[in-house]
Amino acid sequence: MMRWLDYSDLRNARMVCGVWSEEVSKFLPSKAKICLSTFDAVGEFITLFEDSQNVYTRFKLGQYLNLQDPLMQRFFNKFGNRITYLQLNWTHWIPASLRRLLFEKLPALEELILCSQRVFENIRFLPATEPSGGQKLLPNIKVLRIDGEFEGSSSQFVADLICTMPSLRVFSGFPTKASKFSKMGILRYEQWDNYTDLTLEDNHPDLIFSRLLLARRGVLRFPHLVNLKVVFDIETVLTLRQDDYPLKSLEVVIPGQTFLTWHPRPTVLHNYILSLSKTLISLKLNYCSGRPKILTSFDGIGRLRNLRHLSLHRVCGTLDFLNCLPQLNSLYMTQEDFIEHYDEFHMGK
Repeated sequence: MMRWLDYSDLRNARMVCGVWSEEVSKFLPSKAKICLSTFDAVGEFITLFEDSQNVYTRFKLGQYLNLQDPLMQRFFNKFGNRITYLQLNWTHWIPASLRRLLFEKLPALEELILCSQRVFENIRFLPATEPSGGQKLLPNIKVLRIDGEFEGSSSQFVADLICTMPSLRVFSGFPTKASKFSKMGILRYEQWDNYTDLTLEDNHPDLIFSRLLLARRGVLRFPHLVNLKVVFDIETVLTLRQDDYPLKSLEVVIPGQTFLTWHPRPTVLHNYILSLSKTLISLKLNYCSGRPKILTSFDGIGRLRNLRHLSLHRVCGTLDFLNCLPQLNSLYMTQEDFIEHYDEFHMGK
């Protein structure tokens, strides 16, 4: 049972009794996330645990570390083969050092979080002589999250990295601004200030990923992909329908510059979403601001009976479809939409 508990639950379980505490101690090291921000901290960790039987698999490295440093090479030589989760939080690296680390030191890595202050133009993950999707692959990585400022053609770095991960299940470029949630009555609403309505830059990681799926359709495919955020145009949607990804979580952003091409054919998007009715658990729809609200034409949302989380932007019509979603346990709306529909919730509908 304890094998399936997360770190916080395990810590609580230790307080039940002595027997539980002893049993939990076997699992805590593999659940804990070790944060190392300085070279002194890395050296101390090596000294303490170099000969320890405890197996630590989750690490977060800070901004004062450099992957090229000999101490970091020693750290990964000792512990790298057990690491399943790695977050590089503005850690200093160059493509060659990151490439050597991922391909040679981390055979068990399943989740990579890459936070970088800036990825400069013309930087690539793979050497220029080795095409994206070459012989070297990272088959065990299932989750990739990227946060960074990408300059110009540095988007090729993201494309190179993604192409080495055929087992990818979740890709997410972190939002530039964290969402804020408020609660009134039984409804939580999201305080969007329409910042996602702005035209997304060409070098945004999520946009790079969606364009890569489109550009390399038939060649590049992630059969296990369950989480996806995409900036849509019609051609992208049609491509995704053909690839038939078993998505559990989908976020759709339709920015202003593509809305006019969408408006005559919103059913293309609606039909794609409905095609995911057997697997989809979380759905977020974000339409551009300053345009007509078009959710009223999407009367099939009530057929997504497995939905547990729903986030809507620019809602129109009534919310009667919520009665058709028996498993829904969280609904998020913009403040504008929440105020407009408050009476429905206030009256218990």
